[in-house]
Amino acid sequence: MLTPEELTMATTMIHSKKSKRDLIDDGWNRYMNNDLD
Repeated sequence: MLTPEELTMATTMIHSKKSKRDLIDDGWNRYMNNDLD
């Protein structure tokens, strides 16, 4: 079974022209500056 997050990512990968690397980069950049300091 997939989690809702995994299902969303899989669906995005199927229907998007973005590469796997682009999706990983987007996810990394989104949470990179979420520091609590």
